[in-house]
Amino acid sequence: MLMTATILIVDDNPEQLRMAEYAVGQRLRYHAVTAGSGEEAIARVRSGRQPQPDLLLLDLMTPGAGGVQVIEAVQACRPQLPIIVFTRYGEDNQAVQALYAGASDFLTKPVALDRLRLSIRNILKLNHMTRYVGYLEHRQVGRVGFADIVGGNPALTLAVAAAKASAASPLPVWIRGEPGTGKELLARAMHGNGRAGKPFIAVDGATLEREASEPGMPQEKLAECLRDAENGTLYLRDIGAAPLPLQQWLLAVMAAKPGARLVFSSASGAEALMAQGRLDHGIYRCVRDAAIAMPPLRDRRQDIPLLARHFVGRYAASERKNIYGLTPDAIRYLTDAPWPGNVRQLAGLLWRAVMMCNQELLDAGNIRLIQQWQPAHYQPDIDGVGVPALIDGQGRIKKLRLIEEDAIRLALRHAGGSMTRAAKSLGIGRSTLYRRVQELEIGGYISRANQATRPMMEISSMPRS
Repeated sequence: MLMTATILIVDDNPEQLRMAEYAVGQRLRYHAVTAGSGEEAIARVRSGRQPQPDLLLLDLMTPGAGGVQVIEAVQACRPQLPIIVFTRYGEDNQAVQALYAGASDFLTKPVALDRLRLSIRNILKLNHMTRYVGYLEHRQVGRVGFADIVGGNPALTLAVAAAKASAASPLPVWIRGEPGTGKELLARAMHGNGRAGKPFIAVDGATLEREASEPGMPQEKLAECLRDAENGTLYLRDIGAAPLPLQQWLLAVMAAKPGARLVFSSASGAEALMAQGRLDHGIYRCVRDAAIAMPPLRDRRQDIPLLARHFVGRYAASERKNIYGLTPDAIRYLTDAPWPGNVRQLAGLLWRAVMMCNQELLDAGNIRLIQQWQPAHYQPDIDGVGVPALIDGQGRIKKLRLIEEDAIRLALRHAGGSMTRAAKSLGIGRSTLYRRVQELEIGGYISRANQATRPMMEISSMPRS
């Protein structure tokens, strides 16, 4: 967090402002931005203009909107923003007033560079830990909010604005976006804004499709999800994968007894799925005017530094690692990367990098090392980070059968569909893998497994091509 933190410096003296900007930006290597007055600083924070500051350095005797007034105004719109005030000798009373108003620390001018470095570093570290604890607390009670969506890209801002506008509505919503763009996070933010404290239940359309072979099973599962989501939100991922009769059944049930708010998501638009015969026309009519598009990460590269700092800070705090940020080289490397798996892939890569990093700053070398282990055909669609998820959408441990199925699918993808290589990576025999593919009915590989397990006499009698 430290090396790329944005620090807003406020001083009415142009020479003092220039010297402070040089010290913070060139000597301490933070991203320094400046304001020549308290009013300018307040306007910048209130506007939400990116990059937003992570810390405010404020000359307490700034004319106009004085130091204490600036602190109070900033605290009103960004209560978590830490503030360090600069005082002069003999201004101890004003410094105490600033601390009571919400400042985190005060330094007496002239300030030694090492003292400034230590104060900034400690306050940023403490502030991040505080934010992370707050994140865990509201995540635990289902209160993920729109503030958890990181970025200022215009398309993302438009999506968030549309979600905010419809958060309290009982009408269904359609969220479109490539895998890993943050569709579920947006759905959870909508839930937290209009149905906080109520259940949020996520169900996968592909899971319902797999269970369609057992008569009545998908309806039974979906009915259970609807009961669990009563007065809350039922989030249906990849609804186009669910059988059409099940979609029609769901719509009929909701029309007869509305209970949960429905949020659908898919990589495709509703109109495209209906044209392909994968979406019920009734659902299409419900969501055609309530579609929200999440942009891919390649279209919002200016957000990558913000996202990288956000993820590294969160993972370092959760894993209790003394990693305080990323080097400029690491930020440039991440910003230039293609990210076919979008934000999820970025998050997964940074989690691995944090786990393997033994220094205070994550650099480009750490990231390159992780990417060497990541296959070129990496597809982050199992929990978005290339590893099987152990927790389902309801926050419960998955059944062992589903975990095993995810692991086999992942191994087969990493092996390019080769049963032999997949079996070796899983540490099991090839015949065992064939049998488990058949038993678990893993789509795309069943026919190959059936052929491999036919009696030897039957295979030998088949015509050769």
